[in-house]
Amino acid sequence: MFDILGYQKANKDYYGDMPLDEVAKDAFTVGGYDKEFPDYDSWKKAKGIEPIIQEDIKRRTPPSFMDKLRSATSGVAPGIGETPTRSLLDYGKDTAIDVAKGVVGLGESAVGLADIFSGNITGKGLSEVGYDPAKTRDILSYR
Repeated sequence: MFDILGYQKANKDYYGDMPLDEVAKDAFTVGGYDKEFPDYDSWKKAKGIEPIIQEDIKRRTPPSFMDKLRSATSGVAPGIGETPTRSLLDYGKDTAIDVAKGVVGLGESAVGLADIFSGNITGKGLSEVGYDPAKTRDILSYR
């Protein structure tokens, strides 16, 4: 096996931060491997450096827009081709509960307005007959 990383490190002054593929091509020619092997690709496969070069190419390639988008939305919504963990029925239940909470809140508002004009008699009277919006809201919030 050819130590491409060691070769690059030993010649750092010459290669600098050049991609490993370019370093390997130069080593292939300068090292005389072009006389032993029919071409560069067969040499890098035979020497076992192809995965190292591919990793270097992957590291140097900037992420695409889609890669950035997947990364940014990875816990927010199901990805392309992924099965959502919630069903349509789950979303329907959540919507129904939110609507019911809104109705309870609307009722609280109506009672509050009536209390303003009746001196709090409306709220007390409704409490006596069992009207308890806080308890209803707690029941709706429990899952």
